[in-house]
Amino acid sequence: MSESALVQAILTEASARGHRLFQNPIGTARHSKGGRVFHVAYGCGGPGSPDLWGWTKDGSFAAIEVKVRGKKPKPHQAAWMDAARVSCPTLRIGWADSVEGAMEVLEG
Repeated sequence: MSESALVQAILTEASARGHRLFQNPIGTARHSKGGRVFHVAYGCGGPGSPDLWGWTKDGSFAAIEVKVRGKKPKPHQAAWMDAARVSCPTLRIGWADSVEGAMEVLEG
């Protein structure tokens, strides 16, 4: 299963269970105006931040980094999640390579 298909499956199952998640694309957009070029960052949390953000049905804030089977978070993604855990111990954050793994992050 591709990462985008897995993200959609996670979003569907999370919604069916009463959770609310949103995709968090990260990148830079190039804009020009009056001959000037601007690079504008988009996404919440900057490089390394998780693919999905939202809240659980019980009101806890949650974030999930999605990976295809056999892949793990890159070092900067793992560091981001570690920093978030320290800053917000009640945050439900983790990574998942399956729908079941994502539900464990949300409900575990």
